[in-house]
Parts: sequence; C-alpha cells; structure tokens
Amino acid sequence: MLSVTSIASPSVLVYETDAAIRDVLKEFFKLMKLRAILCEMAHQVQETAERMQPRLALLDYHPLDKVAHKLSLKLRSSSLTKHLPIIVLSTFPDLEHIKDSVDCDMLMAKPFDMYTLKNALLRFLKR
Repeated sequence: MLSVTSIASPSVLVYETDAAIRDVLKEFFKLMKLRAILCEMAHQVQETAERMQPRLALLDYHPLDKVAHKLSLKLRSSSLTKHLPIIVLSTFPDLEHIKDSVDCDMLMAKPFDMYTLKNALLRFLKR
C-alpha cells in the first residue's frame, strides 16, 4: 500500500517494512510539516520517486535481503532521482559494512534518535 500525508511540501519518500515504525515516522513528519510518501513494498519505491519527486528518500535496510542496496542503486541510476539524498535506517549492528554496500548519504542505526533524524532531514532539505 502507498500512502501520502496531506501536508504541504517538501516531501520525503519512506520505504519502511515495519508498520509501527512507519506510523511513528508518519506522525514525526506531520510535526515537522513534511509530506510523507510511505511505501510498504520495495517495488513501489522507484516508480513513486520518479512520479512524486520527493526531496529525500529514507530507506529501511535488512541485511538478509539487502533491498535498500538495490533501491539505492536504482535511485542513483535514474536521471529523475539520482540527485535525491538517501538516508538508510538499519538494525544491522555493523554500519560500516552497510556503508560499503549501499549508496547513501547517511546511515542511521535503529532505534534512532528523533533529534538526530530531524537535524539530518533539515540539513539535507536545505540543499
């Protein structure tokens, strides 16, 4: 399922497989006055990013399926989305290993601090 909050731009595309985390992020973005474009399924991400042109992508990383790796490569290879800053969230303990395998602008460990996420979003959205 794809859902978009009705708050005005800028928008952030979110691929998160955990429904509870998606709900928290949705509320967090409302408080920040950002529009959340929530993708539950990986196959929705590229087409949604190209169609909706978000200002940033937030991707969930699972070490077993490495979907974020594939998604980041697709986003970076498209002329419509290659400019998009990408933040990857992961429960995987070895973030340095992920950094070598995922093309992203920032890695954040889960559970993440909301103030750190807020500061990162503000920094990337100012570009």
